[in-house]
Amino acid sequence: MPIQPPDDLAAIDRRMRGRIAPWIRRASEVVGAKIDDARAHAQKAVTDSAKAARDGRATAILVRRSRSYLAAVARLEELLTLLAGPRSTSNAGLIRDAWEASYRDSTAIWRDRLDSSLWRSSDPQPTREGVATARSQFLQGYELHDWIDHPVRRAIADLGRAINLAAATAADESARLDPLDAWESTKRHALTQSVIGAIGDGDQRSHTLAAVDVMALDVVAPEVAAILGT
Repeated sequence: MPIQPPDDLAAIDRRMRGRIAPWIRRASEVVGAKIDDARAHAQKAVTDSAKAARDGRATAILVRRSRSYLAAVARLEELLTLLAGPRSTSNAGLIRDAWEASYRDSTAIWRDRLDSSLWRSSDPQPTREGVATARSQFLQGYELHDWIDHPVRRAIADLGRAINLAAATAADESARLDPLDAWESTKRHALTQSVIGAIGDGDQRSHTLAAVDVMALDVVAPEVAAILGT
């Protein structure tokens, strides 16, 4: 029998969901840590600028000139680098590491489930080209760095607006904290969801890439081969 029957496709689904869970946790922790750091620096920028102002009130201009504000922005830019590399042409980043791990694991899955008569080679293994392709996937037409860059830039822009509100109410302790608290909560959620989506989408595509690398060319559907550039 050339193809083993899908007697437990649910087991494969559980395996795929289980393998990305540690990556999602790790990425979520990175997002949380950098958002926390950025929020702390932003709060310090407001506080320090209020102390430096003649009337004791921080202003947006003073805040944005402060080292603490620049440090807050730097933490968010560091987050982008950690997740997707330093630039669009980069092949680095935690999300790409997750994609590569999925590709390698799926290579083993397909090798185990296909009869050796359907293998592309006598000993299917993850290939250098396959790893490179898995790490350089596009998400809805966007390169990964650009995909993650969008919510990061939005977070930076919204941090500026939150700081403006915090600076305008710096004399009121309770009001001063609220804009930055709201920013921290919403941006942590938005960036975490972007990361979860990227890891999950890439995991599915890595599974398909592995299938194409394991299967003989005449077994792969032409439309799939065309999409993947095989």
